[in-house]
Amino acid sequence: MLRFLQNLFFRLLTEKLLWKEGFELNRFQPKKVLLVRPMFEHKDLKPYPPTSLVVLAPHFKYAEVFICDLQAGENFRDALRIKPDLILFSGFTSQLNEINNLAKFAKDATPNVKTVAGGSGITSSPEYAQSILKDVELLISGDGEEFAQNYLDLMNYKGIFSTKRFDWKGYKIPDWNLIQNRRYIKNYCLAVETSRGCPYNCIFCTAHCVHGKQWRPRDPENIVSEIKYLRYRYGCKLFYFPDDNATVDPKRWINLMQKIVEAKLDTKFHAPEGIQAHHLDFETLKLMKDAGFNNIYIGAESGVQRVLDDVIDKGGLTVEKIEEVVKASVKIGLTINCFFVIGIVGETLEEVRQTVVFAEKMRKFGAYDCIVRDAIPIKGTRMYDVAKEKGFLAGETKDFSSNQTRHLLNTSEWNSSQIEEFVKLSHRQQAQHILRHKRGYMIRKGIPKLFNNPKGAVKRLIQLSKEGLK
Repeated sequence: MLRFLQNLFFRLLTEKLLWKEGFELNRFQPKKVLLVRPMFEHKDLKPYPPTSLVVLAPHFKYAEVFICDLQAGENFRDALRIKPDLILFSGFTSQLNEINNLAKFAKDATPNVKTVAGGSGITSSPEYAQSILKDVELLISGDGEEFAQNYLDLMNYKGIFSTKRFDWKGYKIPDWNLIQNRRYIKNYCLAVETSRGCPYNCIFCTAHCVHGKQWRPRDPENIVSEIKYLRYRYGCKLFYFPDDNATVDPKRWINLMQKIVEAKLDTKFHAPEGIQAHHLDFETLKLMKDAGFNNIYIGAESGVQRVLDDVIDKGGLTVEKIEEVVKASVKIGLTINCFFVIGIVGETLEEVRQTVVFAEKMRKFGAYDCIVRDAIPIKGTRMYDVAKEKGFLAGETKDFSSNQTRHLLNTSEWNSSQIEEFVKLSHRQQAQHILRHKRGYMIRKGIPKLFNNPKGAVKRLIQLSKEGLK
C-alpha cells in the first residue's frame, strides 16, 4: 500500500511538473530506469560505490531510477522484478561479454525493455564494443549526462550515439541515496569529481579516449560546497577524487587544497587513479597532507627517461622528479605509492629491467608500495594500434582478467614470458619490502581491513607471506 501511494504521488508530481513546462503528457510518461554495474572477474575485490551510475542518476528527469551493483553482491534477476523500461550497463572492455549476457537475459525476462551500454569499454572503442554487444540496442560513446537528459528522445534510437563532452554547467550532486546500506558502506567512501579529461597522450592509457584530451576543471568553491553537503548529509569522512588528471593546473589544485583546509571539515582524501607528479613539490605535498591526504599514488610509469619521453610520451615527467616527490612525501609523513608499467611496445628488455630496479630504489627511499604491472593492450589506445599493426599481439583485451598473469604482447625485443618473470620478481621484492621494513604500517592498515573484509585481508597476508619467502 505504501509503495502504491509513493508511486501515485510521484506520478501526480511529475505530471504537474510536465504541465508547467509545457510537455505533452502522452509523450513524456515517467519511466523506470535500471542502472547496472557488472561483476569483475576478481570477486575478492572490495568494491567502491558505483560512482559513474550514481553521477548519472539525477540527470534522468521524470524517471524513477534504480541501481543494481553486481559487484556488491546484488542479484540481477531480483532487480528485473521492477520491470524497467530501460536498462543501462556501464563497464570496461574486459566486461563486454558479461554485459551482453546480462542484456540477453534481460530481454528474455522483460521483452519490451530497452538495453543501453556505456562506460569506458564502449567509449574507448565503440565499433569493437558493438561487435560484441549483439543484444544491446544502443551504445553510448562519451560522457553519459547528455544521454540521461535526453533519453526519452532516444528510446527508438539504435546503434552508436556519441555524446557531447560534459562542461559542468548542468552538474547535479550525485544521488547517493540510491546505494545506501550496501556492502561497501562498511568502508564508506564517496567520490567527488574535480575535473574530467587529460591532455597527455600516454601510449597505454584510455583516459584521453574516454574523457577527451581537453581538460575540464570544476570550480574549487563548487567542489568544497559539495564535500560540505556530503559530509553533513551522509556523515561521510572519507572521499576520493576519481579524476584522470586532477593536477593539470597546479595553481587550481593548490587553491582547492587551501579551501579544504580552511573549511575544517575533518575529512580524509585519496585519489586511487593516481596523481601526476609533474607539478608536485614539497609545499604542495605539505598542503595536501594538511587537507586530509594520508597517502598518495603517483603515476611514475617507468624508471628510464627515454621510455618516459619517447615510448610513453609522459608529458615531460622526469626520473629526477619522481625521486624528488618520493623523498618529499616521506619527509612530510605522506605514505607514497608508485605505479609502474612494463612490457610496453617500443621498450627494450634492458629498460624493463631498469624500471624494476628503479622501483626497488624508490622502496629504499621510503615508498610503501611500488606496483609494477604489465601493459595491457586495450582497444582504442595507441599501444593497441601499434601492436596490431606490427603483429605483436599475443592475445586480445577480452582475454585479460584481473587475476591472471599472462602478458598479451610479444615484440622483437622480448616475449611475454620474460615480462611475466619481471612482474613476478617485482612482486617478490614488494612483499619482502613490506614484511621487512613496513610491518608496523601493514598492521595499522590491515586491522581495519580485517574487520571490513576478513577474507580479503587474510588472503592478502597469505599472498605477502608466500611471495616474501620466495
